[in-house]
Amino acid sequence: NVDEKENEHYNEDYELYTKALILSRVKDGAEIDWTNLDKIWELVSDESKYKDYVTSELNEFLGDKD
Repeated sequence: NVDEKENEHYNEDYELYTKALILSRVKDGAEIDWTNLDKIWELVSDESKYKDYVTSELNEFLGDKD
């Protein structure tokens, strides 16, 4: 929740301009990779396509490990 003072930095960290779904990979306490699933707003009106998109992106993100 970027409305909370301690989370405001996420707006700049992830270049946010609206609500977003961010996938973040943390290793040894430090973020090493992240991606913004920016197509969620195009697909939000179609639950099936939305779920497929998020699942696909998550699987790709998790499969792309160091």
